[in-house]
Amino acid sequence: MTDIIQQFLEHAKIRASKSTAVTPAGWVIGALLTAVIAVVRIAPNSWALVFLTILAAIVVLSFVGLYWFFAIYHPDALRSEKYNITKMAIEHSAKGDNVVGLVEAGDMPKLLPRHDAAEEQNG
Repeated sequence: MTDIIQQFLEHAKIRASKSTAVTPAGWVIGALLTAVIAVVRIAPNSWALVFLTILAAIVVLSFVGLYWFFAIYHPDALRSEKYNITKMAIEHSAKGDNVVGLVEAGDMPKLLPRHDAAEEQNG
């Protein structure tokens, strides 16, 4: 079982998955549903099952509410961090790549000489 968890975490690290505004609530839902399933198998007629089920329902409703709130008022919060960084770079006209990094437009090296029509006529 530990190997499965380690593989999952390594897969998440390799994919470089980034958090959105509702990702922590999703993790809490997963943990609570796992606890509910465990309690159903261990002690199906207990107050722990009732408590965890009510808590899971509250968290699921909160998740849905948060999702709709962010979808209406702040949709960028539901997008990945990589998408937001790329979008901000495009909006601010940043130039560069993953090797050099971001370069200001005025600092861009001139790789090719400028071609003027006047030089052509003279030369």
